[in-house]
Amino acid sequence: MLLSGTLPTRKTATFRSALYFTGPVQIYCYSLKYGGNYSLGVVLGKHFLAPLIVSTLAGQRRPVIVTAMPVHLWRRFKRGYNQSEALARGALSGVREAGVDVYYEELLKKTAHRQSQINFDPFQRWNNTKGAFRTTKKKRVPRDALIFIIDDTVTTGSSLLRAAEAVLHNYPKAEVHLLALAQEL
Repeated sequence: MLLSGTLPTRKTATFRSALYFTGPVQIYCYSLKYGGNYSLGVVLGKHFLAPLIVSTLAGQRRPVIVTAMPVHLWRRFKRGYNQSEALARGALSGVREAGVDVYYEELLKKTAHRQSQINFDPFQRWNNTKGAFRTTKKKRVPRDALIFIIDDTVTTGSSLLRAAEAVLHNYPKAEVHLLALAQEL
């Protein structure tokens, strides 16, 4: 599925998901997020997200950066890792195996611990994510870079759009692609 959203900065970001959040995919996503299964994330990222990145590149010769949606330090400590980072690391491996020069950069940071959005409606999710992300100290990101922000599951897309907003604020010439393992219907 390909969606395109216009961000408040008048820049655009494209969104794609590899799977739909149904049946066995739900089990994988829950195991990844709550089951302490980092290696599952690497495998899923390599086999489902890397092909999305490679298909997006189609002959382009621009710098490619993969980054993960951040989690607050409290959640990272509770879970033991960031599930989106596991997916991003797997995607990075798969893209490199396809012969693409790509690197991982931690571009985003959570500004504060927020309430889980699991029971929020779309309006509440959008409000809850306002100001939730900022870029880490300015990294050396090439002006025309293709930046792929990876997340595990997407319901409304508000978190990913807010993350793209933060990235485009500091890297306005970059082309941002939002990728999720699974999208809720």
